[in-house]
Amino acid sequence: MESLARAAAYVVAAGKAHHYLELSLAGGAVPRAKADLAAEVTAVQNDDGSFVGTGAKSELGSVPVTARRVELLARAEAAEAAKKGASWLAAMQRPDGGFSENPALAANLKPEWEWFSARNSVTWITGDAIVALSAVGGFNENTNRARSLLLRTRNKDGGWPGQIAKDYPDRTDLWAIPAVVSGLLAAGVAPNHDVFAGLPGAFARQKGRWRNPVENPLPALLALGRRAPDADVQECLKLLAETQNDDGGWPYVARDESHPDPTTALFVLLTKYRLSPPP
Repeated sequence: MESLARAAAYVVAAGKAHHYLELSLAGGAVPRAKADLAAEVTAVQNDDGSFVGTGAKSELGSVPVTARRVELLARAEAAEAAKKGASWLAAMQRPDGGFSENPALAANLKPEWEWFSARNSVTWITGDAIVALSAVGGFNENTNRARSLLLRTRNKDGGWPGQIAKDYPDRTDLWAIPAVVSGLLAAGVAPNHDVFAGLPGAFARQKGRWRNPVENPLPALLALGRRAPDADVQECLKLLAETQNDDGGWPYVARDESHPDPTTALFVLLTKYRLSPPP
């Protein structure tokens, strides 16, 4: 478990209150109590319930950031703040049932950022929104509409595109899959549902991209029932061992600088399933 200890130490050194709260809920050692951390997270919540993106130049709320904070606060039993954020999130749902970044932030997004859009529904943001709204409860109509969008937009190759748009390539974007899977499961889709049947092939066709932690399919594999003896799980763990930086953190993309977001997410995932990258 040395790898996880190093990851936790990096998050404590480089993270913010919401990272510490994630760590705390996963059983990691953090410098402050859970209640204090939850209060610090809610202290930066906008009056409308939203949360601003880290380093954002605007005070306008970000949909994906709000979704993740809402889910976190729901788990931390900060019910009032979570419900307030969920209400803002539900109001941001698009006519097709999906979620995108806040349209008011469109000017802040670069055209080459394929993983983001403020004009089209984004599959991973939709998945995150479902998870958040399901964690709070009482938003069944919203989650059902979002689930329907994801169920009907699977690619022919068995995966999902990053965005739902006529001019977007008909391809599977690996970075989107874990959130899509989590969203569908949270919305009541069974792990053995036919919608997931093509994922193994979609993953295999892009195995060369698994080295990037953000495209490593381990979260989806574990959510759908794969466990440690599985060859793909072992390959994912091996790649995580190879891409963990000397400071203990993981980057989004292999060989980049570490970032608290993927490092925290991987710590939580590996701790939940009692896994660790090989030494």
